[in-house]
Amino acid sequence: MYSETESDYVQVAPRHVADAYKLLEPPPFDATTPGATTRHLAGARYIAGYAVECALKAYLINYTGTSTFSEARAELKKRGVDVYAGFVHELTRLLNASDLDTSADPAVASQFGICAVWTTNWRYDPNTSLTEADALDFVDAASAVWRWVESQRIANGGGAFA
Repeated sequence: MYSETESDYVQVAPRHVADAYKLLEPPPFDATTPGATTRHLAGARYIAGYAVECALKAYLINYTGTSTFSEARAELKKRGVDVYAGFVHELTRLLNASDLDTSADPAVASQFGICAVWTTNWRYDPNTSLTEADALDFVDAASAVWRWVESQRIANGGGAFA
């Protein structure tokens, strides 16, 4: 059962990164079907964004001292920050709800800038013209941001989960 705890998000984020890298590999199915040669790239980019979202949600749970993301949202709302109203998947809004500052590290800021365009609406995007280089750039950026957020969570007293 899904419980949205810090541990849940921490454990699933690296799986999303690994899945995204696996999806970058050429698909073994019939390449003559529409979008077959690029659909896996869109999937990789899409799932990599979830790794960043999970990392940020785990961080916010730790940051607010709560047990679940629902509790973290409620605590943040008390502090005047609403991360729920239609924006629960918006990476920039999640980042801004925390005390994290990407500007302290230009590489992280650049990588987060690449990730900030991520949206759950990509799952409905029929555009299959994404290049392998663009997909790889996004997955690499998401992987780097996930690792950075995770390191900040651990530095702030969050436990490391296997």
